[in-house]
Amino acid sequence: MLDKYQRPHLFIVLNEPTGNPMSVCVVNLTTYKSDEESDTAVVLESGHSFIKHKTVVNYARARVVNAAGLEAKVYDQNDQTSFHRERKCTPEFLKIVRDGVKKSRQTRDHIKDYCKDKF
Repeated sequence: MLDKYQRPHLFIVLNEPTGNPMSVCVVNLTTYKSDEESDTAVVLESGHSFIKHKTVVNYARARVVNAAGLEAKVYDQNDQTSFHRERKCTPEFLKIVRDGVKKSRQTRDHIKDYCKDKF
């Protein structure tokens, strides 16, 4: 997805769609700035072809989204938010990101509650 400065950001879907309506938890990756400015629960320097430099998972901005709505945005060529699907994460990479949900002090309680029985 592109942000207001037209820079692509990688969002990771943490779970299979579940519930009614179907929902998923997503987190985004962002550039590491410093230990004081970044959530350092998970610091990445590799693991996905999208990662080119020191990167962190932004657990403070994790959110639960409607799975059907997200899927529709991926396929809507006219959507200005420019969603597109990247390759899947390896199971090892996904586990690291998922484990950070509990580890990060910045993950909101409702996100931890949502995720605890999903993975």
